[in-house]
Amino acid sequence: QNIALTNIGAFAFADCPLQELQIPASVQQLGSYAFANAPFASVSFAQGSVLHTIGPGAFTSCAWLQDIQLPDTLTNIGAEAFSGCGSLRQLLLPAGLQSIGDGAFGYSGLTQVTIPASVAYLGDGAFACCHDLPTITVEAGNAYYHDLDGVVYSVDNASIHAFPAGKETDYYAINAATRTVMPRSFAGVNLVNTIA
Repeated sequence: QNIALTNIGAFAFADCPLQELQIPASVQQLGSYAFANAPFASVSFAQGSVLHTIGPGAFTSCAWLQDIQLPDTLTNIGAEAFSGCGSLRQLLLPAGLQSIGDGAFGYSGLTQVTIPASVAYLGDGAFACCHDLPTITVEAGNAYYHDLDGVVYSVDNASIHAFPAGKETDYYAINAATRTVMPRSFAGVNLVNTIA
């Protein structure tokens, strides 16, 4: 009987000198730090992938990672999952994604990103210190978040959640309705020297 692989555990391939990676379609979950510090440049998922969770730190510090196409079945990206992926410039987040963990893409090389309408949780500092990221877009129809000029707020503007570190301005006025600045919202901003 052929038993399919369904889970890759914590630290399973951390610090391994993997040059390429294809994750089988049967895998549902990647454990914490499963591929941390691996030197591959690309990651692929086999056709028909049923992956739903990328655990905390799963690809953290994969400094050479440039290309990864996330499967449509993905619903959860854990804390610091892609933190420190400095070569990762573009990434399409799938339409069914529900949760992006704390610091998930912190210190990555992203130059653009769109948060899908399906996302119900955006962790603290999810895009902190992404110095090449000038704007963050929230897809229309999201019930929890929206963006104002590329800055992520709650839908009622009561809290600010993510200010893109690469935004090209030296002055920023927080929305008048805002009562809470969430942790690490402005972490690593490049040019802003005045906030009102």
